[in-house]
Amino acid sequence: MLLLLVIVAFGFSSARAEAAPGNPPPGISRALGCLLNADFVREALASIGLEEDSHATIRFHIGSVPGMQKTPDTRWIAVYSSDGRRGWLFLANPDANGSFIVVRNGYRLTKHALRWSAVEGNGGQATYAAIGRLAASLAQSEGYRIKLAVGRTACVVQ
Repeated sequence: MLLLLVIVAFGFSSARAEAAPGNPPPGISRALGCLLNADFVREALASIGLEEDSHATIRFHIGSVPGMQKTPDTRWIAVYSSDGRRGWLFLANPDANGSFIVVRNGYRLTKHALRWSAVEGNGGQATYAAIGRLAASLAQSEGYRIKLAVGRTACVVQ
């Protein structure tokens, strides 16, 4: 019983200590700034307790998601709640001018014990399963603790 409590406590504490302060690559920072220009993104983040100018952990993936259509340049950016158990995954595509096109779509992410699930967004069960696998993979990647600030560059919301 004591061993089980130690394991649960360790799992909870490691979920909270998931990212160090730092700067994500510039393209990811610009893409996130563009995403934060979109009302639907700010509303989604507010649903998990994040407001503009608050701090959050982000992780990202560039390119296609296995099991989904090919999107070689898409920036998939996950933004996590302060407890690290909820989040949103948003999409942005680079344009020819060095800015980003915000894709009007997002997946709500939830951690259940050791597994991540995805809902909302476009797609059916196969899409949600693929996004859940991406969320699990992202959870193992480097995270960045950043301030959520609206970007200053012009962005297009698709």
